[in-house]
Amino acid sequence: MENAKQKTAPVRQFIGSALSIGYDSVIILVACGVFGAALILLYDIVTDFRYLGTPDHTFSHLISDLMLTLIIMALLNQVIHMIRNQPFSLVPFISIGLIASVRGFLIAQIKVGLGETEWAAGLIQLGSYAVMVIAMATCFYIFSKGIKENG
Repeated sequence: MENAKQKTAPVRQFIGSALSIGYDSVIILVACGVFGAALILLYDIVTDFRYLGTPDHTFSHLISDLMLTLIIMALLNQVIHMIRNQPFSLVPFISIGLIASVRGFLIAQIKVGLGETEWAAGLIQLGSYAVMVIAMATCFYIFSKGIKENG
């Protein structure tokens, strides 16, 4: 019985190593893709400055792209933590939710202010995004308080 275990140990070790290399390769490819998407979005933002004020390139579109870049970079941060084999954390995902909620709130506020959205519908959007911001901030506070208490 022990002979069989000794014979399969190198095979298991090889399979484990191969899977680990495959996992790391996929994570690195994802990181490159996320970083590439952020660079493309930044290029789009820079070119939008030239056409700011035209119907396709409004201020709300610019703010939306900037906040989306922040979200992408927060995702990249989590991927980098995975590459470095650091423990999984919910903080980046709570941050992404908070940034996305603030992004939605700002865009809705700008659209209401510029008259791009009907006033009543805009207020409903603002209220829902405000509730989401409060909920995400509360989650972040509770989570960070729990981390401090647990060491």
